[in-house]
Amino acid sequence: MWGGNFPLDERENKEIKRRLHLEEERKKRIFNSKQRLIGVDVLALKEQVQARKEREKQEKEQDETEALGMVYNDCLATFLQNYKKEEIKELNKQLNRFRLIHQCPEGRKEFDLSDPQQIRREKPLRDDGNISGAQKFEGEDLQFKERLKQQRQAVQDWLSQQIMEKKAELENEIKEKELWELKMLELDHKAQELQQLQKEYKKSMEKATRDYNIALAQEQAQLRNQIKQKEHNENYKELHNSFYGDFLTENPQTARSSFGPHRVIPNRWKGMSPEQKEEVRKGQLEQMEEKMRQINIEANFEKDWQHIWLAQGKHQQLYDHIALRQKRNELMNLQEENKRLAEEQKAREKYQNHVVYKNAVTGDYFLQFNTTSR
Repeated sequence: MWGGNFPLDERENKEIKRRLHLEEERKKRIFNSKQRLIGVDVLALKEQVQARKEREKQEKEQDETEALGMVYNDCLATFLQNYKKEEIKELNKQLNRFRLIHQCPEGRKEFDLSDPQQIRREKPLRDDGNISGAQKFEGEDLQFKERLKQQRQAVQDWLSQQIMEKKAELENEIKEKELWELKMLELDHKAQELQQLQKEYKKSMEKATRDYNIALAQEQAQLRNQIKQKEHNENYKELHNSFYGDFLTENPQTARSSFGPHRVIPNRWKGMSPEQKEEVRKGQLEQMEEKMRQINIEANFEKDWQHIWLAQGKHQQLYDHIALRQKRNELMNLQEENKRLAEEQKAREKYQNHVVYKNAVTGDYFLQFNTTSR
């Protein structure tokens, strides 16, 4: 695609989908008036804490597994390195032994050409008792038979040596193969032992974790029982104190105040005694008599005021008539003014609707609100 319209990357597409999903979840929480909370989102925080704990637990288990794997690999690498060193050392020993036994200077085919003791070991050419006589004549080969015999013997020895070397080489190969098989069996045995140790370690760790969890559960159960027993004891004490306390027994002595005999403590006072009630009743009768006398005085005073109010009423009627006429005139003027203002308002609205504001607001303008959580 050209023109700047490139396809979205898969990772970017997933990120966009994730953000859209989070936005929809947030809109559900915010626009729901029954579940909306003022402050932080406690449910989301709990989910984040739980996810973080699970991630830390998985990372811890992965680290422990990797640590066990590293220990196993280190042990295996150390064993293989030591085994390789021992194998190279044994091969060097066998090579030196083979060179010492089968590759000595006397066994070489060209040794007679560079033998330092060759002249001393040679016999005279003619052994006829005439030492001063001629030993060899021109064209005469006195050592032909001996040389031919030695050559045949050398060829036979060389063939025998090759046969022996081939046989020894086969035997060494067989021994090396057997040694290699033994070493491989030993290596497999070591690997099985390491795997067995790893399994035993894992089982011991699982058993320790299980025992710890059982102990922790027992401790938590014991703690819950202790808390429950403590609550039971506290509830029993509270019921006992409430039942036999001064509140339910209504002990009047507890309501006395230290500020005087006429003062009481409101939260402890349970009512008046019969003597106090009788005294209050007498006071109420006296107040009733005083109230009747006050009513009679007020009634006489009210009669006097009636005459004054009648006289004032006539003057008030005359003043009200005058005020009503003035108010009627003011209302008429106000109606005329309102009519004029209404005509001006209509003209201004007509001008604004047809000249100033030509574009009317449609329903799409109001549908754009409350569409996001931001």
